[in-house]
Amino acid sequence: MESKQHLLARIRALFPSEPAPDCELRAESVLADLGLNSLSTTSIVLKLQEEYELDVDYISQRGLPVTVGDLVRLVEDSIKTHG
Repeated sequence: MESKQHLLARIRALFPSEPAPDCELRAESVLADLGLNSLSTTSIVLKLQEEYELDVDYISQRGLPVTVGDLVRLVEDSIKTHG
């Protein structure tokens, strides 16, 4: 399984614009507070879906992620399910 640090780096790389260098992504970081709107969040989820085979039905049942931790959990759950 990928480390949380690797997942956080991967998520950061998917941001539409680079967060400030001093911006530290943490599980409790709210995506909107990091400058992401719903379109940006959806775009990140779709890119993660392609890369990690996220279950679209699972995502639609839970709704869009609100925090960075929500994104990490989506990927971790998918890795556990799909290997």
